[in-house]
Amino acid sequence: MIVLGLETASPLCSVGIADEAGPRAGESVPLSTVHSEKLPPLIRSVLAKARISLREVGAIAVSSGPGSFTGLRIGMSAAKGLCFALRIPLIPIPTFFAVAVSAAQKHAGAGKILVALDAKKGDFYWGMFTVRDGAVSPAGEVLLRQAGELRAEVEPVKRLVVVTDSSVVRGELGSGVLAVEEAEDHFRGDLIATLGVEKAKRGQWSDPAVVEPLYLKNFVPKQPRSST
Repeated sequence: MIVLGLETASPLCSVGIADEAGPRAGESVPLSTVHSEKLPPLIRSVLAKARISLREVGAIAVSSGPGSFTGLRIGMSAAKGLCFALRIPLIPIPTFFAVAVSAAQKHAGAGKILVALDAKKGDFYWGMFTVRDGAVSPAGEVLLRQAGELRAEVEPVKRLVVVTDSSVVRGELGSGVLAVEEAEDHFRGDLIATLGVEKAKRGQWSDPAVVEPLYLKNFVPKQPRSST
């Protein structure tokens, strides 16, 4: 099966194509805050690189959160629209799991992967993953934590690789950390597509009508500045 993967959970907008043989094409636009404008041309470009028509795509995989509220909504809406139009299934891929898989691919010696991203206003999205023989599995749920909780959580962990976008998280890490990775390097549409293929092989897809992003926090819109 050919799977189109969409990653819009971060400021990066990334799209990829994969099939049973692995990734076929991928493309990203860094530091993009207008995913709604960048996503359609990225999809067209990746399909052209892979020499695949949209009608050949058998499923859409989408990064399902947590992450950017706006990015998640745009990515999920685009994925659902394609699924309904093409009458194909939707495969949600947990964002932190995909990031952890990407980091584990780079660090063969990792025993655990911590993904810790800034959720604003003193909160952090936090997910720990175990790596055994190259396979990544969750070591608990993805949660919201505060800065004061970070050091106590990471100090006992051996062979830990941390993926973060926060200087606060970096400042809480002890000397036993194996490596610290920049989060932006691990938001990959091609990996979302590849993980989508793996789930499709197991028949693990969803009805696009019922899938929703994992936000973890309530969205609070910015208040407009007073003109007075």
